[in-house]
Amino acid sequence: ATDSQRLADQAKYISYGPARASSAPLVGKHATLGIEMAPHMPTAPANAKNTLLFNYEWWADHRDDLNERFNASLAS
Repeated sequence: ATDSQRLADQAKYISYGPARASSAPLVGKHATLGIEMAPHMPTAPANAKNTLLFNYEWWADHRDDLNERFNASLAS
């Protein structure tokens, strides 16, 4: 199931950010170690500076040129 609480409960075991934003405030402590897991989530504010952003419009606009250049590099 993918309700907010169940997704937050998964974070008790591994620091993968929950798929729902509504789960973030519900993230608690690690099931074994008892440490707060929220600071270890990739969505934590301190960790957000290390994320990559994707500009899908840019990739769509430049797709043909990039594919041509990539294929040329493979051929050389």
